[in-house]
Amino acid sequence: MTVAFVHPHWAWLLLALPLLIWRVRPGVGRIQIALRAAALAAIVIALMLPSLLVATGRQSHVFVLDQKAALTEAARASARTILNQRIARLPAGDTVTVVQVGGRSVPVQADRHILLGEPASLSAALAQAVAAVPPGTGARVTLISDGLSNDRHWGRSVAALVRRGIAVDTVALRPARRAPFISDLRAAPARTGEAMEAVATVEGNGDDVVVALYTGGRLLATSPAFAVDGVARVALRFTAGDTAFLPLRAVLRGGGRSDAAGFDAVAAIQPPLRMLYLGERQRGAAVRLQQLLGPGIRIDAPTDAATVRDFGAWPLVMIDDLPAARLSDGAQRQLLRAVAQGGTGLIHAGGEAAFGDGGYQRAPLAAALPVTFRQEERAEKPSVAVAVVIDSSGSMSGQPLEISKYIARLAVRNLTPQDQFGVVEFYGAKQWAVPMQPVRDAPAIERAIGRMQAQGSSVLFPALQEAYYGVKGAPTRYKHVLVISDGDVSNGAFEQLIRHMAADGVNVSTVVPVAGERGIDNMAQWARWGLGRFYYVPDDSSLVQLDLSVPGTTALPNYRPAAAPPRTTVGQDWWRDIGSPVPPPVAGLVRVDVRPEADTIVAAGTPLLASWLYGRGRVTAMMTEPLGQGTRGWAGWPRYGEWLARVVARTAAPDVPLTVALDRDGGDVTLTIQRTDGAAGRTPEARLEQGPRIALTQRAPGLFVGTVAVPADRAALVSVRDGDLLVRAADRAWSDGAGGRPFSALHALPLAALSRVTGGIASDADADRAAPPSGGVGERIAVALWGWAALLALLFYLTEIAWRRWPSRRAASAREIRI
Repeated sequence: MTVAFVHPHWAWLLLALPLLIWRVRPGVGRIQIALRAAALAAIVIALMLPSLLVATGRQSHVFVLDQKAALTEAARASARTILNQRIARLPAGDTVTVVQVGGRSVPVQADRHILLGEPASLSAALAQAVAAVPPGTGARVTLISDGLSNDRHWGRSVAALVRRGIAVDTVALRPARRAPFISDLRAAPARTGEAMEAVATVEGNGDDVVVALYTGGRLLATSPAFAVDGVARVALRFTAGDTAFLPLRAVLRGGGRSDAAGFDAVAAIQPPLRMLYLGERQRGAAVRLQQLLGPGIRIDAPTDAATVRDFGAWPLVMIDDLPAARLSDGAQRQLLRAVAQGGTGLIHAGGEAAFGDGGYQRAPLAAALPVTFRQEERAEKPSVAVAVVIDSSGSMSGQPLEISKYIARLAVRNLTPQDQFGVVEFYGAKQWAVPMQPVRDAPAIERAIGRMQAQGSSVLFPALQEAYYGVKGAPTRYKHVLVISDGDVSNGAFEQLIRHMAADGVNVSTVVPVAGERGIDNMAQWARWGLGRFYYVPDDSSLVQLDLSVPGTTALPNYRPAAAPPRTTVGQDWWRDIGSPVPPPVAGLVRVDVRPEADTIVAAGTPLLASWLYGRGRVTAMMTEPLGQGTRGWAGWPRYGEWLARVVARTAAPDVPLTVALDRDGGDVTLTIQRTDGAAGRTPEARLEQGPRIALTQRAPGLFVGTVAVPADRAALVSVRDGDLLVRAADRAWSDGAGGRPFSALHALPLAALSRVTGGIASDADADRAAPPSGGVGERIAVALWGWAALLALLFYLTEIAWRRWPSRRAASAREIRI
């Protein structure tokens, strides 16, 4: 037995009992106070309406019998047989309630028979089953059905069954073989002009089934023929129009389709993606780019990049071959904050101005790019003019002169035909043993050197002057004079001459080919004045090979023809639905290196398109001009505009700052709006298409909820505006139910899962397993106790009065007063 209270909240009045002993007048005893407290407590208990629950020993059973028209006659007969067999096995005296779904009333032995008409709703049947079980009473529910229902509103009933501990046994009827029909049609979000995909769900059984998609009377797409055995999904792709809400109708062809072969839905087409375009090198590029990308992207192109105040106002910024000088460091830092913190996308594209020398290499924007700049150089050997001054005086006779001639021949061998070479000898007079000439016939020059002989005195100054004048006018990059002598020469203004030569770009080096200390100091000093080198070669073993040419490097141009045809590497989402992901060759691109964390999307011997995440935003680099010389061959690529629009969309801010969800419950549609950036701000404006404004209530910062009445047979078309942002959402008619169409197996009540969560037993019609006798609480009757509590309160009240007015108590009180 259990005591239950209908209004337990009245028990709060028991907290007032201590007031009975507060400021009690003299003469009131403890017994009188206790009687008053007992009377008040009895009154409070009577107000709580107590009842005594007494078990009767009988069990309660509720059977849900599915007899809807969608079942075959064999399945309905099987369900009736299972019901009668289970009722027959119940103990005598148990209470039986039958909730029948659809069909004519079935004769059955039951204490209560509830008939629910068509369309069949298992949600309503479960709600009736819960209501048939009195509160606080245990029962067992048996559901005999195939699980198909007109709606999916069984959530509350299942929660009530679990909360009350009512087990649900399920018996799954064998599903009928059905002709193909479309059970669902969903369209992925898309913007105006974008490639759009609608997925049709086909159920049933049939061959050579074709799905055609229409809007109005215009055919959008047709699927290939396919076979369906159970459930099949078909993707249909088309281009989104410029209408706000696009009505769609999918129609089945062939395959012995059912009469309900069509399915209607609505796609919400979002406004175009806004893109800020910064580029000025290509005349009319913004207009041409708008034509190429199509209506799905709206380009805003200011005349001057300096006028942009907030880059975060756009989901995407595109810099197209804009010189770094046209975008200040402050503007670049502001753009970086918009990308890293606000999620704005950035496309950096172009040629020499975008990635070449003197561009963004040292600019703040370089840190956000997925590539690093590369300056390639080519090794070269610049031209040089060499004039060798050989001392052929008598002091150089013998080995010194031979060493001198050998050093001169070695110098010739290191020169190229573009270089020039000459030999001036002095022996009291000066003459050109080998006139200055290009080194085209090196053997002839070496033979001329070999004919030199020692004679005369050492008069070097005129010979040095002659050599200087000989190399000064040579058309070479570098000029050098090599003096080979023992240093025992006549006096002259050598320092003044040699320093002048060095200042004029003619270096002077010296060689001493004799042993001993004589002349070394002079020759070493001359080499220092001439910014050259000094060599001491006293014998054959000390010979050195002089290379008077100066190797160097030349910077190659950054913008060059592609080294290979384009090829894709990673990122197939960048190419989905584009067809063959192989763009035509590019005429030119800038060579860069990809950062280790970045992805190379397209390569042409060197990266052509690379992308990575920078903070919250995505940055994509395109190493050629989208509309310039480099991509002139792409003008004939039919999918170029579509692919470039895909690159733009993939790079743009991924998070829409506003999400809109619609949830239909019959004739009411609940609208939920969530700001994904968490900003509180003002309340968005929501309204039905060609309808009233929807009142919104803020439930949390950035979370708004509203409800609007929309007939179940009409689509809900909602537009939400938050400042400059516009988001559309659509919910088709009958989205929460079948709406007179065939029931979908995908939306069926999961019978086995229902039994599992409630503690019941799941079986099928071919192997029916009866539930064991319930060990839970059976039926109980309620005995009202509130009348007895009221009577007890009256008894305590009368007793208190009698106690207070008893003669002996009155006399005692009078004596106390006289004293």
